[in-house]
Amino acid sequence: MENLDVCIKMLNDPDRLGEWLSVFCTNEFNAYMCQMPPDPQWDPNPHNLCLEQGYQSYFLSCYKFVTDFKSFADAQADCESEGAVLASFPDRYELAFGETVMHYNKIENIWIGLARDDQHQYKWLDDWPLTYTDWYRNEPTEDGCAAMTLSGWNDIDCTVPHAYFCKTTQEIRPSPGPPQYGYCPDDGSIRWNDTCYYFPQNAAATDWDSANYACQSEYGASTLASVHSDEEALFLRTQATLAWGSPYPFWIGLELTEDGTSRFIWYLKFGNLT
Repeated sequence: MENLDVCIKMLNDPDRLGEWLSVFCTNEFNAYMCQMPPDPQWDPNPHNLCLEQGYQSYFLSCYKFVTDFKSFADAQADCESEGAVLASFPDRYELAFGETVMHYNKIENIWIGLARDDQHQYKWLDDWPLTYTDWYRNEPTEDGCAAMTLSGWNDIDCTVPHAYFCKTTQEIRPSPGPPQYGYCPDDGSIRWNDTCYYFPQNAAATDWDSANYACQSEYGASTLASVHSDEEALFLRTQATLAWGSPYPFWIGLELTEDGTSRFIWYLKFGNLT
C-alpha cells in the first residue's frame, strides 16, 4: 500500500467554522495562507481601531478578554467604565474568534452581553439584532444571563462570577424594520411579536410544496413560517404540540437555492430573504 502523508486543513464552512480535518496531503487541492515573524522595522498601522489598553481588534470591533471573575452586572459595569459593553457575537465568525480566545486561555465559561429583558426575551446589551444564536442543547432556561462555553451558550445565574468579554465597535448597527400594525385574522391565528401564525388542526401531513401552497391559498395568503431566534422556535414548537397533541415534526419555509451555491433561504410571500 502506498504510504501517504497526512496533513491538516481548517474548514471555513459557516456550519463547521474553524474545525480541523486530517486528509492525505497529495489527494486534494486547497487554498492556503503563509506566515512569517514580525518585522521590527515595520511601522504599525496608524489607524489601529483599538487604542484602549488590552483590547484586540477583529474587523471593525475591539474585544477585551478580562480574567477577573465578576457577576454579570459587575462585569457590565466594568466594561461601561471603559466606554464598552459586554460583548455581542452577531455571527459565527465573531463567535469563532471569541471561542479561540477562550480556548487559548483555558476558560470554560465567560459572560457575554446577552440577557433577558422585561418581556423575558433574550437581547444583546448593545441592541444589536439577535439574528444568530449558539445555545447549547435544552437552553436557554430561566436563569436570565448568558455565558459562552466551547459547547454553546448557557444561561446561568447572573450572580455567579465569571470571566468576561468587553467590546467596542465601529460597525453600523442594522436598523430594525418598521413595526407591523394591524390584527391577525379571527380564524384561530395566534399573534407573536409582529407576526400572525396559524396551526391548521385538521390538515393532513403533506410535502413541502403542497404545505406552502396551502398557506398561500387557504390561510390568508401566508407562507410557511420562518424562524429567527430560539424564542421563536420555542413558541412554534409549543404551539404546534398544543395544536396537534404530539410533538410532530413540521415544515418551515427554508428551501435550498437552485443557483448551485448550496445555500438555504427563507421563502417569503414577496420574495426570498437570505
